[in-house]
Amino acid sequence: MKISFALAAVLLLCCEANGQRFFFGVKGGTPLSDANRSAEIDSRISGDGPWSLSTRRYTVGGSFEVRVPFGLYVEVDALYKRTDTTQNAFFSPSFGKITRLAANSWEFPMLLEHRWNRRFHPFAALGGTFRRIEGFDASVETFAYGLNPPYFVSRYRIDQPLTQGGMASGVGMLLLSVGHLKITPELRYTRWTSISFLPTQNQVEILMGLGF
Repeated sequence: MKISFALAAVLLLCCEANGQRFFFGVKGGTPLSDANRSAEIDSRISGDGPWSLSTRRYTVGGSFEVRVPFGLYVEVDALYKRTDTTQNAFFSPSFGKITRLAANSWEFPMLLEHRWNRRFHPFAALGGTFRRIEGFDASVETFAYGLNPPYFVSRYRIDQPLTQGGMASGVGMLLLSVGHLKITPELRYTRWTSISFLPTQNQVEILMGLGF
């Protein structure tokens, strides 16, 4: 949250310095690409079993824009997702453990946007993005001697944020404008540099923006 407020402050200062109009709003949507990933882990040392990653099928956050020369706009978003993983590591059906991780994911796309003065005002955007994953809540359920439920459960928190970068692009249009309220649907593609804690490197989402 501190990062999103800092970005908003920077845009506001740019707006005042250049006498341009500043826009803000909210943005939400859902992924069209895979939101889940799974694998089978087979290790003589740590045990074997299925591993899965799941991202909630929603995106929500704030959006900030400033109009710059040549009819362009600079957009910065702060978009939230919730992600979790589950790993089963068993040496036998009754001896092993299940490890679960859940974390908050914040994405900060920074895009340069061009709009065409035509019906529905279509636009295209291109830029970079980075992702910060933090607040890892972890738990380990230990099974042994055929006991069910687990005979031991450990819960802890990991304070080691993970940061990733990528490239983002999008196309959309102005669907409706009523007074100062603007509704802008958008199709956005993001290519991440790493698949760590992600369901896919090629992220595709449909987003709906409400701007003022």
